[in-house]
Amino acid sequence: MFAEVVVGGKYKLVQKIGYGTFGDIYLAFNINTGQEVAVKVESQKAKFSKLVIESQIYKILEGGVGKDKFRMF
Repeated sequence: MFAEVVVGGKYKLVQKIGYGTFGDIYLAFNINTGQEVAVKVESQKAKFSKLVIESQIYKILEGGVGKDKFRMF
């Protein structure tokens, strides 16, 4: 395990559950609502944030077929 980490002031990371090309994926909880979410983080050393582009693509796809439970925050 690791020290308690809160991302974006509202998501408490619980444990690493995987990784992707652009970062590590953690099980997390919204500290305001208790909702369980997955959070992907990338190194602060990255020259250009690939996660910004990835999130923009997901927002375009949000609500599409097969994406009914997917939301970007």
